Amino acid sequence: MKLWTFHPPAFNILSAERIDYTLGQFWNMADEYKRRRYRAMLPLLHERIQSDQILWCDTVSDAKQHAKEIDEIGWELTVPDSQIAAFYHVWEWEFILWELGGEWDKLFLKSTPSNGEYEIGALVRYPLESQWVKCLGKPLPGMAPYDIRASMENWNCMRCRAE
Repeated sequence: MKLWTFHPPAFNILSAERIDYTLGQFWNMADEYKRRRYRAMLPLLHERIQSDQILWCDTVSDAKQHAKEIDEIGWELTVPDSQIAAFYHVWEWEFILWELGGEWDKLFLKSTPSNGEYEIGALVRYPLESQWVKCLGKPLPGMAPYDIRASMENWNCMRCRAE
């Protein structure tokens, strides 16, 4: 299944090392309430999927708003279904996270969706195999479909520099 994920240029998505989720943008957000809430809810999510080694992915290529001030590299993943820990309802996670009435028993889909949707995300097991990964470079700000018109000097991730 094709999925899309976005990470800082310094994160080597093909590294076999563990993901340190305490380095993520949500773990370290400035808003104290949101930071505490995220830090409380993320371990509960990890417990439910029995892993803290996951990549948060979109199931459609244009699901993410790309902010000019966020330095990130886009990756297209083509992973076997066995690599997907869970499909989840994006808004249900937001409702759980921010105490808006979300319910854990409604978070995960019971089966693989036939098509990607804006409201459905995927939690992909890490590490990945190189044949599953395609670097898309730095997205241009705004909503896409994913726009890879960025010039080569903007393709500043580790994998692209190596090619």
